[in-house]
Amino acid sequence: MITRAEQAKDFYANDTKYTETSMTNVESYLEGILAEKENDGGEVEKPVVETITFDITGEKKTAEKGMTWGEWVASEYNTDGYEVDGERIKLYDGAYNQYISMGEPGVDSNWTTLVSGSEQIIENYSYYKVDESLIE
Repeated sequence: MITRAEQAKDFYANDTKYTETSMTNVESYLEGILAEKENDGGEVEKPVVETITFDITGEKKTAEKGMTWGEWVASEYNTDGYEVDGERIKLYDGAYNQYISMGEPGVDSNWTTLVSGSEQIIENYSYYKVDESLIE
C-alpha cells in the first residue's frame, strides 16, 4: 500500500512538472510570435472587446461588458474624472461631491442606494448623480 502511495506521489509530481514545463513553453512560443510580429512591423491583433452603454443623469457612457464600477473609474472610459471614495463612486463638481445612485433623487424609491466600486455596471441602465448634501 505504501509503495502504491509513493508511486502515485511520484506520478503526480512528474505530471505537475510536465504541465508547468509545457505551459512555460507555450508562453515562450507566444511571446516569440508577438515579438516577431512587432519587429517585422506587423500589427499585433488585439482581442475584440465587447462594450456596453449606460448613462449617468442623461449622459451616455461606455464600459466593457462585465466591468465593475471600480474598473471603470480606473479605465480610459472614465473621461469625466470620477473616482472611488471608499466603496462609493464620486465626482467633484466644484461645489459638492456627487455620488452615483441607482435611482433619480426625489422620484425613485432607490435613489439613496449608491453604487459601489465592486458592483458590475448594468447595461442600458440610467444611473443618477446625487449631491452629497442630500445623502450625508
